[in-house]
Amino acid sequence: MHELPINDVEELNQLCRENKLIKLRYYLKREDEDPFKNIPKISVYDFIGRPAFKLVNEMSDKEIKSGVKILMDLLYNKRLDIGSVFEIGAKELYRFITEEIFKTEISDIVLEGLRVFAYDNYHPNNEFGIEWNCNDFFGRLLDEKMNFKYLTIASEFYAKDGVINKEVTIKKIDSIRKIFSSFELNHYFKINSMEINNDTADVNFELCYSAIIADSNKKRTFSGFGNFQLKHEDNDWNICKVDMPGMAF
Repeated sequence: MHELPINDVEELNQLCRENKLIKLRYYLKREDEDPFKNIPKISVYDFIGRPAFKLVNEMSDKEIKSGVKILMDLLYNKRLDIGSVFEIGAKELYRFITEEIFKTEISDIVLEGLRVFAYDNYHPNNEFGIEWNCNDFFGRLLDEKMNFKYLTIASEFYAKDGVINKEVTIKKIDSIRKIFSSFELNHYFKINSMEINNDTADVNFELCYSAIIADSNKKRTFSGFGNFQLKHEDNDWNICKVDMPGMAF
């Protein structure tokens, strides 16, 4: 199931503002927790009224471009949308909608909010997802205006004092960040190596950033090598361990 119910459109807009791209962090709950499980299912194609359409290989580029707009409008009229971390070309987007989304079964109900189909769930790019989440971690950590709510932390995080759950991890990271009053965001972050082994990933990186210690004007610069360990769960690459200069989690 790749149907992502987002009932708070403002929350989706906030994701767009924070990340510049739609980084989808919402995944439908397990079937036994699905609030719509007792509602009859219907294909997206039937749900939007069985519109006439051509096969993508039978269309010119101009026809594809206008066809995408028509299909996206039909989807949006039924409170459906397509999301992706990275840009999808018009031809691939048209193909994706007509060949994959049209066949997807959803609950036969029009929601007040949006139901978003994440292209990345159907066609995951592991390297891109891992790199994104590592960059996103430092982007949120080193900018006090950013929200930790959307950090991709694993259900079990290996902290220096033992294994802790996601909620405790986020509180721990927040408390450590508050040791510093501000950060200089002209830091650099560079991934040197990435190794993916089934549902785990190991990332080695270099990092440099400056920070001012709380209740003082003392500025410190931290630089050196570090490591991320990630686990693939809930259709995303979630961070389960971090070693980095200047902070110990």
